[in-house]
Amino acid sequence: ETNVGTNNDCVFKVGDVFKSFNEFKYKLNDYSTNIGGISHRIGKQANNQRKSQSQKSDFPPFIVKFKEDQQELTDRKLIDELITVWKNQHNKDINITGRFGDKQWLLIFANEPQTFEDLLNAQSWPDKLNNSEILIKQPRQLPSTYSLVIQQFHKNWKEKEVLEELKLQYLSLKNLTRMFTKDETSMNIVRADFSSLREVQDLLAIGSISISHLKHKVKQYYAPIRIQKCMKCFSHAHPTNNSQQSHQMCIRCGQQHAFNNECKNEIKCINCHGEHYAGHSSCPKVQKIRKEISEKYKTNRAELMVGFEQQQQEHN
Repeated sequence: ETNVGTNNDCVFKVGDVFKSFNEFKYKLNDYSTNIGGISHRIGKQANNQRKSQSQKSDFPPFIVKFKEDQQELTDRKLIDELITVWKNQHNKDINITGRFGDKQWLLIFANEPQTFEDLLNAQSWPDKLNNSEILIKQPRQLPSTYSLVIQQFHKNWKEKEVLEELKLQYLSLKNLTRMFTKDETSMNIVRADFSSLREVQDLLAIGSISISHLKHKVKQYYAPIRIQKCMKCFSHAHPTNNSQQSHQMCIRCGQQHAFNNECKNEIKCINCHGEHYAGHSSCPKVQKIRKEISEKYKTNRAELMVGFEQQQQEHN
């Protein structure tokens, strides 16, 4: 670090300045990033935040289905009961929030990695809540921090066969998924999903995974960046259901016209006015949004890892 100036015993360091600036920048990004003069929400959609402002979570929900109607109890009462039952059965606290979702299903959100992993164990859930039998639907996809990429996974290898072999050595391994290019060509890499963040961290630290007697390199998995786009006006500032446009805009020319015949107008992006379709990867607006989301993702991943390490230290 380099001193950039002193004044009355006050010393400013370049590293400290940039650290403070980055912390401030990332906090701002938690709420919104001004992109091209429009407010673009990073992370949770605004309508989801209104539904559950106090339940912001990096983890997907567990869905609790009841065989009997639960209208007489609030979601808070049911969540309190789940926490109490879990404590009594396992002598362990779980850090969760939740709310009712569609069809009065109870959505349970883990607030930290250890609780999320505890909830992934289907055998740990109680059979009943409020004297009603329950069915637990686990998340279909785990956070990307629970996955890694295995390289040099030959195209003629069958994922299911290798999965069963690897499960004997890596107990938290859940699935292997072949990855494909944009033109649907299979690649010689697979995504490996685990239920233990610790096991992912250990493998990444080693840098390889053993398949039979072979060592295959592993790398961090980064989920594809999905950029929101209104399908009525093709703006990136809001989802389709929040569009104030009464008529469908043309994705080719960015104008409003009849769609009886194929549009013959010049191709013009409605967002940047460039010579490409709205939402194209070459659009400067898309590239800027993608960069902002990528930075936000890296920050969230780092925070999750730090939180997990702190939990492990407290547990030990």
